[in-house]
Amino acid sequence: MRNLGRQFSIDEKEFWKLKKKLLEETLSLTPSELEPLVIYQHLKNSLHNKGLHYNKSYPNLEFTLGSYKFHFKHHTVVQLSWQHIRELLIAISLLLLKIIDGLPQVANLSSFDDKNVVILRDSD
Repeated sequence: MRNLGRQFSIDEKEFWKLKKKLLEETLSLTPSELEPLVIYQHLKNSLHNKGLHYNKSYPNLEFTLGSYKFHFKHHTVVQLSWQHIRELLIAISLLLLKIIDGLPQVANLSSFDDKNVVILRDSD
């Protein structure tokens, strides 16, 4: 995401700012389209806190993805099943596919080389 952001002259270090400037403002993705990334971000932050959701700004969050509910309650261990993780991975993969393959702003970018990016191309 950061490498893609740089292609649009966006170089935010904090994910929330990058999400807002790149995905919402530049690529015009809606909050509901970005919900899998928000869930993933809260899950990642909880894992850094030994499994606890610790966020005074967003103490109690609930998301529904497919038929699975994701609960984040302040100072409480986040509990998920493998089915939750599977659903989240599928949703994030579909979102990334949409960004990479479905948005003309991204498709029209010229090729770029970066030591941290591997570009896969179909053989002709």
